Amino acid sequence: MPCRRALVLCLLFWPAAWVASAQGWQSLGGLPGVDGEVEVVLEAPGGGVYIGGAFRVAGAAEAANIARWDGAAWQAVGGGANGRVRALALGAGGALYAGGDFTQAGGAPAAYLARYSGGAWHAVGGGMNGSVLALAVSGGAVYAGGVFTQAGGAPAVGIAWRPEGGGAWQSAAGGANGPVEALAARPEGGVYLGGAFSVLGGQTINYVASLDGGAAAPVGTGASGPVHALAVFGARLYAGGDFAIAGQKVVYNVAYFEAEAWQPLSRGTDAPVRALAVDAAGAVYAGGAFTQAGGQPAPNLARWSGGAWQALGAGVGGPVGALAAGADGLYAGG
Repeated sequence: MPCRRALVLCLLFWPAAWVASAQGWQSLGGLPGVDGEVEVVLEAPGGGVYIGGAFRVAGAAEAANIARWDGAAWQAVGGGANGRVRALALGAGGALYAGGDFTQAGGAPAAYLARYSGGAWHAVGGGMNGSVLALAVSGGAVYAGGVFTQAGGAPAVGIAWRPEGGGAWQSAAGGANGPVEALAARPEGGVYLGGAFSVLGGQTINYVASLDGGAAAPVGTGASGPVHALAVFGARLYAGGDFAIAGQKVVYNVAYFEAEAWQPLSRGTDAPVRALAVDAAGAVYAGGAFTQAGGQPAPNLARWSGGAWQALGAGVGGPVGALAAGADGLYAGG
């Protein structure tokens, strides 16, 4: 495996045709990956991916904490951001939203949240007063989750949203009493939220919730510990994190919710799940710092398909914190 230099954490690509074979991973571009951490991977329009994290170089390109892989080479995205990028989402017309720990994007003020469109970065409604950890676009609105207490100067604790076309930020009444770490668009509008909260919108809600039109609701009886990752496929919600129970069932760090009930994915994993992705065929990919999935060896990355967990080749030689399953394969970052 080419990613052996200390302190270089790599973005890797598993071609779709190789998922079930004995073939290996490929590093993307000049430098083996990036010269730092990858925290988020997002499929880009037209192929390839965007990545965000804490790095200065991607392949042969100078790229401040955000970059795009176009299928052949790495490219910078505007002037990048002046701090860690933790979340990415695509909006109308291919606009790219980025959230994280930064206060500038492309050299212009952008408080923890920015939008890249028309070849330039733009602030989004005055931004937040603290880190953005998760983003989603649903029903014509952009949703942001994190550890902030204000959005656009108005109270918004941990979760806020506004129309993509502009307007004031909105929040769930009372917000969340802990970080919102994951967001996923609901098919019927609104979003699912995951994180380290037990209260949302004034209600007792254990670590995973739904939010639509300002009203928060629990997802079943929730989970027994923090939810770090969410993914939606059809009517099914997948959740990964640091929990042993979901909906009063033993699930071990990963589960799905469907038809008003939580269900396990076999024996789950032996350590927390940090990232999830679902491909077009419905196969689920889980990443983290685990060594087993379903009781079988699966170093840091595993695939759930056909009712069983499978390792992907020899796995990955370090924790996986970001996944994206696109038309051209599976991307993993860490």
